[in-house]
Amino acid sequence: MEFINALLLNTFEMTFIFISLVLLLQQRKAIGFAPFYLVFGFLLFFSHVLVSAELRGTLADDIQFSIGNIVIYMPLLAAYLALYATCGTLRTQHIIIGIASLGGLLWYIGEVTSLQCSWLGFSISNGLSGATLEMLLNGAKSSGLHSALGTLADLLLIPIFYSIFDRLRVPKYFAILGSLLASCFSILPEFMIYWYTGYVRNILFGDLLGRLAAAVLLSGFLYIYLKWLERDTTSEQPGVLDLLFAFVGSYGKTKELQESLQESEKRYKMVIENAGELIFTLKSSGRIIDANIAALRFLEAYGGSSGKLNILSSLEPADPSEQPMTTVPDAPRHLRCRYTRRSEDIRLLDVSLTPVKVRGQLLLFLIARDMTDEEKLSREKAELAEQLIHSQRLEALGRLAGGVAHDFNNCIHAILGHIDMLMFTANLTEQSKKRLEKIALLAEQAGKLTSQLLGFARKGKYKVELIDVKKLVEDCSSMIGPQAIADIELVCEVEKSEMLISGDSVQLHQVLLNLMLNAIDAMGQKKSGSHKLLVQAGDGANAPIECVSPVKLSDFSASDYVYVAVTDTGCGMSEETINKIFEPFYTTKPVGKGTGMGLAMVYGTVTHHQGWVQVKSTLGTGSTFCCFLPREKYVENSYKEEVQA
Repeated sequence: MEFINALLLNTFEMTFIFISLVLLLQQRKAIGFAPFYLVFGFLLFFSHVLVSAELRGTLADDIQFSIGNIVIYMPLLAAYLALYATCGTLRTQHIIIGIASLGGLLWYIGEVTSLQCSWLGFSISNGLSGATLEMLLNGAKSSGLHSALGTLADLLLIPIFYSIFDRLRVPKYFAILGSLLASCFSILPEFMIYWYTGYVRNILFGDLLGRLAAAVLLSGFLYIYLKWLERDTTSEQPGVLDLLFAFVGSYGKTKELQESLQESEKRYKMVIENAGELIFTLKSSGRIIDANIAALRFLEAYGGSSGKLNILSSLEPADPSEQPMTTVPDAPRHLRCRYTRRSEDIRLLDVSLTPVKVRGQLLLFLIARDMTDEEKLSREKAELAEQLIHSQRLEALGRLAGGVAHDFNNCIHAILGHIDMLMFTANLTEQSKKRLEKIALLAEQAGKLTSQLLGFARKGKYKVELIDVKKLVEDCSSMIGPQAIADIELVCEVEKSEMLISGDSVQLHQVLLNLMLNAIDAMGQKKSGSHKLLVQAGDGANAPIECVSPVKLSDFSASDYVYVAVTDTGCGMSEETINKIFEPFYTTKPVGKGTGMGLAMVYGTVTHHQGWVQVKSTLGTGSTFCCFLPREKYVENSYKEEVQA
């Protein structure tokens, strides 16, 4: 009766081990495969320990079985077959590789320890002697090697037999039973060892019958489990065990989620802190709660401390029709604002304001981008583009004027030649001679007009010489003085420093005279008030208009140029007029009082002398024309060679 109770207890233990392993396998999605592998490895090791300890149970009379092989090892093989049937070959290969690696490691440790036992001087302070330890190690290596080979044989044969039976379409229960009975091959080496000891009956009728009985029982359990899986695959609702394992395994997942959340917060903080935009978190009143590095730097540079600053009150919409920023929006707002914390340095910001509720409290999330420098660059770019278009238009007009002037000049010379022939060869009346002289006079005036056109086109003939700007201004002032209207005051301001340039003095005289005559005409159109004609010359850095090169030069310096400026207190010009004054035949004078070529000639001559003209004018106040010419030592040799040719 006692051995029957022991058999029932062994059966219960075997069933408990199998069900525990199957439950771990069932929850692989929630807790992973690691718990199954760990428990499987531990029980496998424990079964071999029980086998080594020769712990046996009794079937009947003197027929005994190994508890390690039957009660623990057989449910492990059944769970291993369940792993193969549900998860495939790869997972079973993981177990085979792990057991092979563990066996190799134990064999290596045993070999090294056995070798140490044979060393001279090797001793153990307490317990067994070195020789005894070596004997035990040799026995352990031998039995461990046999056990490892037997286990690997079972782990390889069971999936193979199951696959064969499945392909032969053997009923699933018998396929499972046949696969588990394949484990009997692993005891063949042990059977051969005991053949000579007289315990063959014990092995055959003990372990073999025990394995057969365990295989029959476990096959039934495994068959039920696989059938249950087939029915359960269509259901998506978690079962009681799923909820239990989810609760037990929730700690690890919670830790993982917490770490992931902390990592996300660090990444978010790093992105916000290092962003180039100004990012603020505000209360509904506009008080700053938090700000990134760029925002703090901006406030330090333009707004002082951010401790009690209400930034919304410092933002003024660029569009007057927009609502002030002090009004809390119901939806996200995006607009351009002027930051007026400091009136001497007003910044233009591109602002996005978003209301957000956090735990019932209304917060404002403000993102701003400083557009001041970009706006300035945009304006400069537009001005440069306008200057480029203007210069290209003048260049095209110059080419056209040059071509027309050459052809027109040829016609004028032909007209003058025929007039001379008529004057000296024909008997003409006095009236006819006067008419021919009038025609010749008009032709000569047209010739002067063509020379002005050639000057604008920069195709005229130049004679290069060294010119003193001071003398140039004085000569022109003395020439224009007697022609000036009585109520115009002529003032000359010339710096005493040496100002030498290279160029054609006749053409430059013509430039300055044209500017002065235009100034007198402009003041003549303004009847009221006193009039003053101011002629200035000096270093380019001291010019009444800031010296700005039309082409960007890395080594540009205003002191490398000399300026000659003519300022009047006349009627002035609009921006639209200024953009057209250098075009040929454009004039604001009444019909018959201007040809429209004076300023065109000024532009062409100054440009040919490697300089440029800047204009500043205000309607009703007056105008300033400032010519910048390079000092003599900065005039290029190629230019000298060109004009002398």
